[in-house]
Amino acid sequence: MQQSKVPFLYNVSPSVLPPAVDFPDWTKVTGYWFLDEGSDDFKPPTELVEFMDKARCDGKKIVYIGFGSIVVKNATILTQAIVEAVLKADVRCILNKGWSDRLDHKQDKQPEIELPPEIYNAGLIPHDWLFPRVDAAIHHGGSGTTGASLRAGCPTIIKPFFGDQFFYATRIEDLGVGIALKKLTGKSLSNAILKVTSDQTMIEKVCRVGQRINKDYGVYSAIEAILRLNLIRSLNHEYFLLVLVNVRKHNPEYANARSSMRNSMDIELDEVEEQYEVSDNKQYSKVSIEKQGETFSDGFRSSEDGYVYMAV
Repeated sequence: MQQSKVPFLYNVSPSVLPPAVDFPDWTKVTGYWFLDEGSDDFKPPTELVEFMDKARCDGKKIVYIGFGSIVVKNATILTQAIVEAVLKADVRCILNKGWSDRLDHKQDKQPEIELPPEIYNAGLIPHDWLFPRVDAAIHHGGSGTTGASLRAGCPTIIKPFFGDQFFYATRIEDLGVGIALKKLTGKSLSNAILKVTSDQTMIEKVCRVGQRINKDYGVYSAIEAILRLNLIRSLNHEYFLLVLVNVRKHNPEYANARSSMRNSMDIELDEVEEQYEVSDNKQYSKVSIEKQGETFSDGFRSSEDGYVYMAV
């Protein structure tokens, strides 16, 4: 990539993966690209809300445990260790039991472990809704799940299984915002839960990291990087600026982020916004194609009314 100058984007927060000093200009750490599925439209199950309310009334910490859809050697042993850890740590657990032992047919006939009242098997719940409401998150350390738990200011325990999960397990320990489990047993997990739910230094650190992640605006930073690096080869500089004007105009979060870190590019954006008529239509933005005698239409959807329309 160094020789051919292939642009490269890391969709991780700079707070988790600071850009290396030798990163070239065409390598960017943009921040996470969150889906934000837990919007106002999401309605949590009544049973889950009641479970969480009762835990708070009883003065109990709430933890999330989920390892995605991993395949483990013995799912029964893993579930038993989790039950033991939750009971020993005296916490309440919201469980996403997606793991299995699909490759071990000897386990097929083993009965499912009955979960105690202290554990609620919630299945899939949007992380951006759930994590701000729990005291700790225990998971496999995937990039997205790690980003979601840190963004929520949630102390994190990672039990990695493969790939980059080991990297993120190491990173949370280096940052002082969580614990990496080398081996998951009832004892090791209960000790880790007690640590992350009571260590005030760790809790304060992860809250600060979460605040920084929330200011990354990773999706918009990625859009800016893609356009600035001219990854879409047909775009000229004027088009690039107009796209960002539209992003800034129709996305208040991005506008707020840019206002707090203004640079020379923002001055260019201000000038372009003054020169072109940009409508407030949320679906399409109307931009005048006449500027200093030039016809500017490349990349836009043409129209007969003397304007071109660019999707927002």
